[in-house]
Amino acid sequence: MNSKLKLSRPAAVKTGTSNDWRDAWTVGYTPYVTVGVWSGNNNNEVTAKVESLTGGGVIWHNVMEELFKTPRFQQVLAEPYGGKLPLDFTLPADLVRRPICALPGSFNRYKDELFSPDMLTDTLALTPTAGLAAPNGGTNRTPSRRVSSCDIYTDLTVAQLGDTKAVAEGDQDQQPSVNIASYCKPADGVVIPDGMLTTIKVMKLPPFDPDEKVDYRWAGGGAVSAEQIPNCTDAMIASVAPPGSVRMPDLRRFGENQAKEKLAELGVTNIYVDYQDRTRIPDLYDQYVPYAVVSTLPAAGDYIPPGTTVVLGVRAPDPEPPPGDAPAPEVPTPPVP
Repeated sequence: MNSKLKLSRPAAVKTGTSNDWRDAWTVGYTPYVTVGVWSGNNNNEVTAKVESLTGGGVIWHNVMEELFKTPRFQQVLAEPYGGKLPLDFTLPADLVRRPICALPGSFNRYKDELFSPDMLTDTLALTPTAGLAAPNGGTNRTPSRRVSSCDIYTDLTVAQLGDTKAVAEGDQDQQPSVNIASYCKPADGVVIPDGMLTTIKVMKLPPFDPDEKVDYRWAGGGAVSAEQIPNCTDAMIASVAPPGSVRMPDLRRFGENQAKEKLAELGVTNIYVDYQDRTRIPDLYDQYVPYAVVSTLPAAGDYIPPGTTVVLGVRAPDPEPPPGDAPAPEVPTPPVP
């Protein structure tokens, strides 16, 4: 929204950089003037990865602003319009404004878009309502099919391989940031412990094409499709939960004996108790009763491979109180000379 292309007057602009970094274009216009900028090497060599926004885009911005502030340019450009520059854009009468699914992230939840009549047949899935009025009181020549909602996300059951949160918090219309390396999709023949399965939101993107380099990202998020998440393999699952392992329960605030019994139920018998006094856990000491579990290793939610020794961090009992007040020993009174 505060792009280097932003001008002091309303304008439209499009940038483009060729795949081999040889050409960077910026072409834009106001209602009365069009300016195009090409930047690159005049011997056709590739540039040092100069993008259109940072190269030609800055030049375009400066040229446009110079046209705006220079009286001589203003006079020449205003001649075809009777001496008065048209500053506002006027929409063609046949354009149709239609609601679309709210765009997330830095798109500022943009919820409608303009379509020409020949575009409508290809965008029917975007329109949640039908029969919207066209500009100037007309009617839409191509009625849209009614769809129930703008649900652009779908739930996907996956195995969680990393520590990334699986469920988006807050606005469910916003796509959570998904690290595809943290998840895999259940596959036939691969045994996945129940505790590893979770649900994430993925976007309903067009079918994945390996020949295309497309990455949907914006500030604070991005779009990941189900096809981009790999299928689980035995090696992936074993890297998190080796065969025969069990998931560590949350034993905090359990009594020491209760925690040992809970682990025994899971088949864990190698247990080491680490008593921790105030010097070890000064911030937590007074929050727990004596002999309560303060921490565990492995941590809650981690998997315990067979034969692993589990360490229980237990709040130590209070030290013995000092002896009560004892009568002070009698000190002989020295003789008076």
